[in-house]
Amino acid sequence: MVPGQTAKICIVGGGGRMGRRVIEASELAPDVSLESILVADVNDAHGISNCRIETDPDIAFNGTDAVIDFSAPPSLERTLPAAMRNQTAYVLASTGLPQDCQELLDEAAAKIPLIVASNCSLGVNVLESLVKTAARALGGFDIEIFELHHNQKRDAPSGTALTLADAVTSVRPLEVTTARTGNRALRDSDSLGVIAGRGGDVAGEHTVFYFGNGERLELTHRATSPMIFADGALRAAKWLIERDPGAYTMADVLGLET
Repeated sequence: MVPGQTAKICIVGGGGRMGRRVIEASELAPDVSLESILVADVNDAHGISNCRIETDPDIAFNGTDAVIDFSAPPSLERTLPAAMRNQTAYVLASTGLPQDCQELLDEAAAKIPLIVASNCSLGVNVLESLVKTAARALGGFDIEIFELHHNQKRDAPSGTALTLADAVTSVRPLEVTTARTGNRALRDSDSLGVIAGRGGDVAGEHTVFYFGNGERLELTHRATSPMIFADGALRAAKWLIERDPGAYTMADVLGLET
């Protein structure tokens, strides 16, 4: 973003838990103007009065530079086409995206700048880069991923855990497993376990274990405040509005080698 420029933002699902956090983060950012939020029902926006509240994505996106979307995946069929029509950059931070939405994502990336991020935390995205480096260097080590989240999280394993698993398998041909039970619990040397724990109000914790003979490496990221995801999404949106159409990642935002 050009220095001194103000990014005009729309938040999809602004009445939700993460949407409200992005609203809070935008109020603290001097180079961000919250223009509108998109909600399924105006009653979802109770208590929000500092921007336009819309239920039509075309109206919500009109006049904005970028969209930040933490909403549930089914809304994409309405919001991504509207973003394409309005030529609005799009940061998609929803998790649990269905496989059948990939064609729509590809279509959008051909027309607008798009980031799809399972986790907008800056630290997690640095972790992903480190995970690849370690997996590449520690070729004989067993690798396991363990994640913890609050007891209201809908998907398991988390999108971040699966992204970290993808980071490992991009450099080592391992088979991802999310369960070991009964007489099938013996660990296969070609497997990569991804284990989920749920409880309390844990904002998010991910550890990638590298087990060698006589040594163990652990790479851990702990989120102590969910505001890190809102701050990261705003940073991504500000970076994205100056880009040409295409599919980008948080690694691109941070200038990380992949």
